[in-house]
Parts: sequence; C-alpha cells; structure tokens
Amino acid sequence: MRLLVSTRMDAKSSRLRAACAIAATSQGRRMLQNDRENLELDKLINEIRKLVAERKKLVAEEKKMKWETYFYPVAVVAGMLTATAALIGLSLKL
Repeated sequence: MRLLVSTRMDAKSSRLRAACAIAATSQGRRMLQNDRENLELDKLINEIRKLVAERKKLVAEEKKMKWETYFYPVAVVAGMLTATAALIGLSLKL
C-alpha cells in the first residue's frame, strides 16, 4: 500500500516538475526573446546616435566649406594689396 501511494506521489510530483519545467522554459524563451528585442533596440539606438553625429559633422564641414569659399578670395585680394603696397613703398624709398 505504501509503495502504491509513493508511486502516485512520485507520478504527481514528476508531472508537477514537468509542468514547472515547461513554464520555466516558456518564460525563458520569452525572456530570451525580450533580451533579443532589447539588444536590437539598443543596436538601433546606437546606429541612430552614430548617424546623428555623422550628420552634425557633415553640417559643420559644409559650414566650413562655405566660409572658406567666401573668405579665400578675400584673403587673396588682401595679400595682393599688401604685396602691392610693399612694392610701392620699396620703390618710393629707392
């Protein structure tokens, strides 16, 4: 009799353990899926930050190019005027 009761208890406990294992496995799968989704979201966020930084860099470079294309001729003309003034000053002293 005692053997029969313990066998039934073992069967119940093994079914209970199996049910718990299945529940834990499904939770584990959900957790793994959530982890994967979080990792994907982190990757996307990092990619967005990288693209934003790259865009800021390109905008700054564009601003620099505009500045240079405007002031480069001004610097050349100023240099030519300075050289001309120096030559005139030298020729007047001699």
